[in-house]
Amino acid sequence: MRGEQLSLRRARHHWQLYAFILPCLLFVGLFMYYPVINGVFHSLYYWNGGDVERFYGLRNFYQLFTAEPPAFWLSFQNALILGLANILKMAPAILAAVCLHRVKSERLQYIYRACFVVPMVVPFAVTVLLWKAFYEPTNGVINVLLRKSGLIGLLTWTSSTAGTLNELLVTNVFEAGGISSYAVCALIGAALVFVIARMVVGRELAWTSLAGYVGGLGVLSGRVLGCVAMGGGGAPNAAAASVVGAVLGGAVLGGVAWKFANDAGRDLPRRDRLYAWAMAFVVGAFGLGLIVHVASGVTGYLTPLFPKGENPAWLGSPKLCMLALILWGFPWVGSFSVLVYLACLQQIGREIYEAAEVDGADWFHKFRHIEMPLILKQVRVMMILVIMGSINDAGQVMLLFGIEGGPGGVVQVPALFMFREAFCSQMMGYACGIGLVMFTIIVIMTKLNDWLVKPGAE
Repeated sequence: MRGEQLSLRRARHHWQLYAFILPCLLFVGLFMYYPVINGVFHSLYYWNGGDVERFYGLRNFYQLFTAEPPAFWLSFQNALILGLANILKMAPAILAAVCLHRVKSERLQYIYRACFVVPMVVPFAVTVLLWKAFYEPTNGVINVLLRKSGLIGLLTWTSSTAGTLNELLVTNVFEAGGISSYAVCALIGAALVFVIARMVVGRELAWTSLAGYVGGLGVLSGRVLGCVAMGGGGAPNAAAASVVGAVLGGAVLGGVAWKFANDAGRDLPRRDRLYAWAMAFVVGAFGLGLIVHVASGVTGYLTPLFPKGENPAWLGSPKLCMLALILWGFPWVGSFSVLVYLACLQQIGREIYEAAEVDGADWFHKFRHIEMPLILKQVRVMMILVIMGSINDAGQVMLLFGIEGGPGGVVQVPALFMFREAFCSQMMGYACGIGLVMFTIIVIMTKLNDWLVKPGAE
């Protein structure tokens, strides 16, 4: 129903009501909108927050985008990692809300809800400082549990094994010492491609897919052999040789593979054969090399992570800082998130569950087809808050790692970078420019989230 339109003449008779609203509007404008406008204005100035102020134009933004090292964009990289991790950490809260919603006893459900509400009275800073004590290397709760349970030995063995694998990958792939690692991965990949293709597209196209995969390996093999022939990745003309080798290898082996693919699937439509061959070709040409590089990166990261005979320095080791920041808050069942999801779940009528049970739906189908679609709108809202928090929140990082953002600023986030530039470097105008860029990126990411995550039931 459309609201009644209020004319200016009628509004004059209620001027007393608008007079009561005026102080609120003045305070909102003074403490919310004026700082924003002032920040946009001073982003164009060289300003130290006090008496030094001169027009700078767009040089603050130019400096931000061209600075070496690119500390601001490295902080955004950290924020992206934290944002993705925090999105994945939403799952335990959703599952906890669903389990709490399915508790049949009203009294027991009330007790559980109260248990989730009580932690909300504890200040956020106190919780972060408690976790900082948990991460203490010598007597911290986490390291004590790792030692008592024997898990520290497993972590040390994992780190040592990762070092061996990384050395194998680097020696046999990235240096001119052979391609045995690629050969082993290629054989494993061939088996996986054939099995998956047979399950998805059938036996005839499975052979076609395998042929495409072998053709794709021609690109990869030619690139690696060309690089090895020139003496390794750092040798002169190694890049050009790898490109030439990739083209020749893909053309020769790909042509032979396409001939075999046509013969193997000649009774099938040409379009289906081409699609299966092309998809497997891309996997062989690019996917395998990417997997080897990712495996090398992961094993390289894990190698010195847990040295033998040393207590993990969660807040002091550059490689453990990000992991500590992600593990913070385990098991990631936030009171606010659980209560938001639970409030939405409690709007589902009992008759909907009864109808689903009549249709033979089990617990998983109830979650997939009833509960998850109905809370997807709240999930989208929480994702927006997570994205904004990952970029805007500097308090958690500052309390755990200090104003530097860990050793060498390894876990510095955009908000902390802006804070340091404003209050440590006294570059307020530059910090205003950083805030404006952050605002733009948050708006873009929020709109992108709205576009990608569309609730099915609104």
